[in-house]
Amino acid sequence: MIGVPAMRVLLRVLSLIVLLGSLACGGGPSSSGGGLHLNQTMTTILTEDGFQFSAVDDAGHALTVTWSVLEGSAGGTIDAQGYYTAPAAAGTYHVVASHGADQAAATIQAVLGTPEIFIDPGGPLHLAVGGSQLFRALFNNLGNQAVAWSLSGGGQLDADGFFTAPGLPGTSTITATSLANPSLVKSVQVVVEAPSQPAFFFFLGGARLPGGSSIAFSQGLSGISDTRLAWTLTGGGTVNPDGMVTLPELPGTIQLMVRSVAAPTLVQTCPVEVFASTTAVTASVQISPASLSLAPGASATFTATVGNLPPRQRPVQWWILEGRGVGGILTSDGHYTAPATPGTYHVVVTPLAETRIRATATVVVGP
Repeated sequence: MIGVPAMRVLLRVLSLIVLLGSLACGGGPSSSGGGLHLNQTMTTILTEDGFQFSAVDDAGHALTVTWSVLEGSAGGTIDAQGYYTAPAAAGTYHVVASHGADQAAATIQAVLGTPEIFIDPGGPLHLAVGGSQLFRALFNNLGNQAVAWSLSGGGQLDADGFFTAPGLPGTSTITATSLANPSLVKSVQVVVEAPSQPAFFFFLGGARLPGGSSIAFSQGLSGISDTRLAWTLTGGGTVNPDGMVTLPELPGTIQLMVRSVAAPTLVQTCPVEVFASTTAVTASVQISPASLSLAPGASATFTATVGNLPPRQRPVQWWILEGRGVGGILTSDGHYTAPATPGTYHVVVTPLAETRIRATATVVVGP
């Protein structure tokens, strides 16, 4: 005897066969000629990824429809606006749109994505002796962003990916290894050169970003041992000592300028075009704990909870508002180490997929 759950699945499959057969034979449109068509009737996406469906009539006018997934919750979810999120399991699933007597269906092939790891900035990278660079590890198809950094060759590499070049020329290799999947390893070479004619280099020459976004600008300084940089922003927004920019809400063009502290004549400017995004922000992010007190040099781990985004779009970026070192040290998985100087500092997190939102925690460092 077929059980109730199996019977439900069988009925859903039979319903799909009837529906697809009806559409293939010209069925589906109502006798009034209004019709119902989907923007995509077959698509392949990664598991836990999303796809936006929409429906129109024969004249191309948008329709308000009722969305459903034929396989139920096992086949993913779809909201009232037609945004479908695939389940964690690979397979073939079906989205159904209904409008009165009309129905239309789409087939989704959900496939497993191959996890990948990248290092920003990539290499080979050239630094002067004694120079420094903050490296970041980025992932595709892996939610856990925690990495272990390792170094071969001269220099010093901190737990958050901050590299300080040695005092002699040579080649060093920076390696990031995923803690969640140790088979994911990425390396970048750093060529350490003796000081010559000071040469400034800047990794990003311009950008176009939605208002209210927060974005980290990579930078580097070669040919001079003192690689400290001073950032300024004109036209709106804020920038922290590490080059983390929070853009203004209103559209326009702002100018980001970075200057060498040791050699003030070395200056680079970067125009950033800010546009008003017409897409409403539906995602959310929360940080925990929202506040805490630590002794100098003590550590704690913050966690971020991202809502209203598919699981694959929930990786986040962490930073310290007061800048690295001054406000402490923060790794890519939210592990924070307080600075030696008492004061009030702020840990900030933003989803990489929606940089217009952020959450901030307050850290009071005292004796």
